[in-house]
Parts: sequence; C-alpha cells; structure tokens
Amino acid sequence: MMTKYLVSFLILMLLPLSPAQAEVKLSSLFGSHMVPQRDIPCPVWGWADAEEKITVSINGQEKSTKAGVDGRWNVTIDPKQGGGLYEMLVKGKNELNLENVMIGEVWVGSGQSNMQWNVTNTTNSHIDIKNADFPQIRLITVPCLVKTTPQDNFNGQWAPCTPQNVPSFSAVLFFFGRKLHQELKVPVGLIHCSWGGSSCETWINKEVLAKNPDFARIVHRRIHSEKSRPDGGDNQQVGYLYNGMLHPIIGYGIR
Repeated sequence: MMTKYLVSFLILMLLPLSPAQAEVKLSSLFGSHMVPQRDIPCPVWGWADAEEKITVSINGQEKSTKAGVDGRWNVTIDPKQGGGLYEMLVKGKNELNLENVMIGEVWVGSGQSNMQWNVTNTTNSHIDIKNADFPQIRLITVPCLVKTTPQDNFNGQWAPCTPQNVPSFSAVLFFFGRKLHQELKVPVGLIHCSWGGSSCETWINKEVLAKNPDFARIVHRRIHSEKSRPDGGDNQQVGYLYNGMLHPIIGYGIR
C-alpha cells in the first residue's frame, strides 16, 4: 500500500506545472477615493504578466496597452475637468474596480518636521478635527522609509478627509488643502511625503547630485560613510528618501 502511494506521489511531482499567473496590480497611488489632477494628461501604471493586455476606463474614456517583458505597464488618461464621483475599471486577466474617484487639484507636501507636524498638535486642534468632514478632500501618506535603491511602490492608500482620518495627517498640508478646496470649490488630493530632521540631499537622486561639481564631493563623502550601514541606514544619506519615498510617487499627475 505504501509503495502505491509513493508511486502516485512521484507521478504527480513529475507532471508539468502550469506557470503561476500574476494578477494585475496598481501602484498604491491608484485606488478607491483617489484624486487625479484635473486638466492635464494623467498616467496610470502598475504590473501584470508580460505581454498581458490591460484596459483602463473612466467616465466613458478607455485606454489600452500591453505589459512589457518586465511586467510593467502604463497608460495615460486624457485631460478631464474637475468633478466626480467616478469609477475606474482596470481589466487584465483580473479586474480592479476603483470607487469614489474624484478629479481635481493634487498637491504633494514634502520636507522635514514642519511638514510632518500633525493636526493633533496644532492650536485648537479639537475644533479643526471635529469639523474636518470634507468628502471631496482626499488624503494619502507615504510612510517614512530609507532605501539604497529606488523603490517602485509604497504601502499606503487614499482616504476621505474625516475627523477619524485627519488627526495624524500633516497639519500644513491639511490646512493648505482645506483653504484650496473652500476657495476653488473643486476636489483636492493631498499626498504627504515628509520626515522630520531629514537632510536636503537625502531627497535628491544620488546620480543627479553626483553629476553636479558643487556637490560631488559631498556625495563621495556620504557614500563612504554609509558603506558600514545596512540597507535602511538613516534619513541623512544621499538619495535614501528619494529612493524610498519620492521615487514611488514620481509620475503621478500633480499641480
């Protein structure tokens, strides 16, 4: 009996296996509650199987492409006026349905502690938080992350501006976005990407900075100092926050 089971197991092991199929995936910048920038072409990108056909549609507009040999794909949505609510459908071998999408003004808030300072710590924060019910303002935060190589994505998602979501969000970016929304009467998307105490050069592409003769010596010195550090190091090294935090959002349509 044991011999019979062993033979059956060996036969199964020798059978050809079907290659695993990758589901269509999107950058974290694209999800329910997102805000694409109005009045400009807006790229949408993600990953799938090589050569897989991808179709992206929103409000009657449809764009198609094929993933490259590396699985990456990108389409560009034609300019649209501000408004919503819309649904964005992304179709490949699977489907992704992004709900509650609005088109409007998109701004990135980056830098050091002045930008990272959250709404909870502001004067009269209890009043502003209680009244922070703005369905047309959307928030997303890029987590603090240092990397020695450029990253393609980050861990985050869009959320509507509510008293529950706003306390830990950037105060400067929230008050700016609220003012913008109240004056322009359009949806507003706010992308928070900051880290208190970080150096200026950590937010800049190392290769670009190294080509500038005024900064090449700084880059060389920093590179030598980071050799003993594991991937992640700290928020002072040249290009680390560019790699881990800025690179994943570059290309998204912003004002």
